[in-house]
Parts: sequence; C-alpha cells; structure tokens
Amino acid sequence: MSATRFMSLRELRNETGKIKDILSDNGKIIITNKGKPEALMLDVNEQNFEETLLLINQIRLSRAISNRMTCNHPRTKLTSQRGDSLQIQ
Repeated sequence: MSATRFMSLRELRNETGKIKDILSDNGKIIITNKGKPEALMLDVNEQNFEETLLLINQIRLSRAISNRMTCNHPRTKLTSQRGDSLQIQ
C-alpha cells in the first residue's frame, strides 16, 4: 500500500473510473473540498465490509460520547444505525 491519496471533489468527478485502482493501490482516499477533508473512501471487499462498517460505527459512537462528556450540553440521545439507542446523562 502506498501513501494516502488525496483527491479534490473535481478530481473525483473527472477521474471516477480510476477510483477502484487508486483504492486498490492506496487502501483509502481522502476527498477534499477547497483543500479541506470532506470524506473518506476505504477499500473494502465482501469479507471485510461488515467488520469495517462496524468498526467505523464504533469509532463514531465513541467520539460522540467523548464529545458529549467534554461539553456541557443538555441530555443527549445517541441512536445507532441499527436503531439501538444509548442515553447519556
């Protein structure tokens, strides 16, 4: 695997046919808009798709909980994509 590949939204639109090859070579592409990261594309396959998605969801939930614990916001309800809910108080 090579270094992480950055692509602007314009490049993404113009080079759509190359995305699979770039992901195979690099494993990930960071999509930028006006030089700032907007999205992340990851190389997945049938064997690792569900595990990858689960790990991403766990990271996002962990980050949401961490953000909630460091901020003084009113009570927050977090809901996973499966519909499970977690009350944070």
